[in-house]
Amino acid sequence: VISYNTLQPMVSLWLGDDFLVSKIILFMFVFNFYQEGMRVSIITFKDAAGIYYTDRYVPLVEAVINVIISVVLAKILGMAGVFAGTIISSGVVYFYSYPKYVCAPLFNMSKREYLGRLSIYAAMVVTVLFSAEFILNLFRIENRWLEMIGGVLISTLVFHFAVFCLYRKSQEMIYFRMLI
Repeated sequence: VISYNTLQPMVSLWLGDDFLVSKIILFMFVFNFYQEGMRVSIITFKDAAGIYYTDRYVPLVEAVINVIISVVLAKILGMAGVFAGTIISSGVVYFYSYPKYVCAPLFNMSKREYLGRLSIYAAMVVTVLFSAEFILNLFRIENRWLEMIGGVLISTLVFHFAVFCLYRKSQEMIYFRMLI
C-alpha cells in the first residue's frame, strides 16, 4: 500500500517525471510484489517440511506459462502485460501447488478455505490501497517531498486502521495482544 502511494513521487524526485509509469503498471507492479510477499510464509513452511519432490514440476510449468503469457500480453498491453503474465502464472502455484502440497498436509486446510483466506487478504489490500489513494487525492499536494511523506503517513494509518477493524477479534490478534 505504501509503495503504491509513494513510488511515483519518489521516482519523480530521483529521476524526474520522464520515468513515471501509468497507474495500471504501478498497480500491477505493486500487486506482483504483494503476491510474492504472500508466497514467502508458505515457502518457509514448505521448506521446513521438506516438500520438494512432490511439486518438482510446478516451477517449470509456472515458468513456461509466465514466458508465454507475458510475451503475448506484452504485445497487447506493453509493460503492464509482463506484470500481468507474472501474476497469472503465479496462479499455478497459488491455486494448485500450495493448497495441494502444503496447506492440506501441513495445516489440514481445504483448498476452499485456503483460497477464501487468500481472496479476503487480497481484497483487503486492494481496498486499503485505493482508499488511501482516495484520501491522498483529497489533498492535492504540489510538493513531491510532502506528497511522498503524506503517502507514507496516510497509507500506514489507513492500513493499520483496516487491519485493526477487520481482525481485532480474530484469534491471531488476540494472541498478539496477549504477547504484548
